[in-house]
Amino acid sequence: MRNERLDDRERYYADGQYHVVVHEPANSWMAVDSGSFADFAAEVEISPQLAGADHVAGLVFRYQNETNHYQFVIRQDGFYGLSRFQTDQDATLVSWRSSEFIERGAVTNTLGLIANGSATIAVCERTPPGPGR
Repeated sequence: MRNERLDDRERYYADGQYHVVVHEPANSWMAVDSGSFADFAAEVEISPQLAGADHVAGLVFRYQNETNHYQFVIRQDGFYGLSRFQTDQDATLVSWRSSEFIERGAVTNTLGLIANGSATIAVCERTPPGPGR
């Protein structure tokens, strides 16, 4: 992984952590473009900027290509979902459901993901306001 700072996005190491920042709403961007990670833990502060069921923000993981990956996403209305995309065999692992732990609106929430072998744990919590947030 490399450090990179562009107008619409940046990724870099600081304070012992890997940071990814996407500056453009409605933009997606890949944080890791090389390497292979069988087991990992990820945490991201995320702010969906556009309302509506068609606009989501979240984590794409175990990415192989556009038709083979998983995604853990939230919407501004407090709903979340977990899906597996596999050529000709897409599956909804957790259908859209509401969570009291997702702050509604264009605000910041923290998504966490732990992937260990075939097991995946996805969590979401409100990101409390504070210094640096």
